[in-house]
Amino acid sequence: MKKFLNRKIILLALIAVFLGVYIFQSVSSRKNNIETIENENIDTILISYNDGEVEKKIRLAKENELYFAGEEKFPAEVSGAARIFDSVTNIKLLGKLASGTSDAERYGLNENARITVSALNGSEEVLKFYVGKDNSTNQQCYVNIEGKDGIYLAQNGMHAMMSVNVNDLRSKEIYRLDVDSISKITVKNQNESYELTKLAAGENEPKWSLNVLEGNALENPVDEKTAGTFATRVSSLTAMEFLPEDYSVEGKEPFVEVSVKSGSKNVKVLFYSADNEDGEAVAVCSETPTKFTVDRALAETFGKSLGDFYLADNS
Repeated sequence: MKKFLNRKIILLALIAVFLGVYIFQSVSSRKNNIETIENENIDTILISYNDGEVEKKIRLAKENELYFAGEEKFPAEVSGAARIFDSVTNIKLLGKLASGTSDAERYGLNENARITVSALNGSEEVLKFYVGKDNSTNQQCYVNIEGKDGIYLAQNGMHAMMSVNVNDLRSKEIYRLDVDSISKITVKNQNESYELTKLAAGENEPKWSLNVLEGNALENPVDEKTAGTFATRVSSLTAMEFLPEDYSVEGKEPFVEVSVKSGSKNVKVLFYSADNEDGEAVAVCSETPTKFTVDRALAETFGKSLGDFYLADNS
């Protein structure tokens, strides 16, 4: 009985060893089959695909570690743009699935379904390939490389990554000003309008003056802390979402208008009520040609009430 158990233990140990060798060889074989296509000098990526009956064309460029989206060269959101650039400059082919392109439709690589990607260095095209469907894990996709026979499984779910438009890639930051450089803020809300002007004052003198254009002025001094906080509030603005080019605010009246002068720059923002009931507002800004949404409560902070700027009368 004891000899039988010893033989069984030895047999199980041998099975474990052979299994380990098999797994190691299998992993090593798969690693050796990975083919990498590297193009580190790419500075522009052109993406095109059919969205229904509309052909979408997106340009993504990299200049001095900054990314720009669209022909208008809008600043792009870094993480999303960098992810696309990393996927294109370092393509890992995990295995060949088919020779030729007779199975193109099966893999989403037929002409109406695929995404066309061109990678440029300056004006020279250094790589062109087609992206089909992502696989079931969304971690890989099917590709066809121009000049290379067959359909391949590639690392990264590039179909979802590149099924975007220019607004998806853009940075949501609309503007950012140096608070200390702000010299005047002009506000018009639904009840009043005023100018808040920074003064070149001494240490114990008022730093802000308030000029009431419409509304009731008080004799109370301006609350310096409130004025400074408000200047910080209007020094930057970030969009929630960009709206389609054909979105119109024609016939609507803004519920808040703000102009901010900082150095030689004068930024103007108008906020309109949104069509939906989701607590949003629509913004039009001099710093971008695209209308966008913001939180309604945030928009209302730009139209601060005149009375909030006066110190309380404690007499």
